[in-house]
Amino acid sequence: MAGELLDHVVGEQDFPGEPDQDGFLLVMHHVPVERCAGIIEALTGARPSDGFVHGMPARAAKAVRGVNMLTRALVITAAVPCADETPIRVGPGPKTRKKYLLVACTSLLTCYFPGDRSMKTFDAFVFPDLSAAVLVHDRHQNYEAIPGVLHQLCTQHILRDLDTARKHHADIMTAIRDALTGSPWMPPIPA
Repeated sequence: MAGELLDHVVGEQDFPGEPDQDGFLLVMHHVPVERCAGIIEALTGARPSDGFVHGMPARAAKAVRGVNMLTRALVITAAVPCADETPIRVGPGPKTRKKYLLVACTSLLTCYFPGDRSMKTFDAFVFPDLSAAVLVHDRHQNYEAIPGVLHQLCTQHILRDLDTARKHHADIMTAIRDALTGSPWMPPIPA
């Protein structure tokens, strides 16, 4: 009864006879594997093995592979995709463990790609496949190295530059020109 109720609340099972709740808890809520198995046991009366719980992300990835490929194809063919990279922490440890999540999106779709900020990672993502698109992005140097696209700086970044210039009483016309040409106005470095 509890298992059926949980299936109804969480959603239909992706694999007949296998609970998908543990994958949901493990990935979406970052619940440790052992605790995840315990939660499933408390809710359903049956405890999945730790190995089963460990295998859920891979099984889930396999289940959505086709959707991910279609999403990637649709983002690649978009007229104006947006791109960004954001730092993420991977496991315990110092900042050297910091990785990046690359994002390419449209107003309806988003592709993610884990890696770093190297050109090698950018080349492994959707960027080499873009053609004749207007790519909206920040000033990270790798975006400018992507051939075959028109480049548009993100207006949010331009507005931040102008706000910084305003706060420091800079010549606003120079700041606007610099922001629009990709040379953000920077406050003077204190002596």
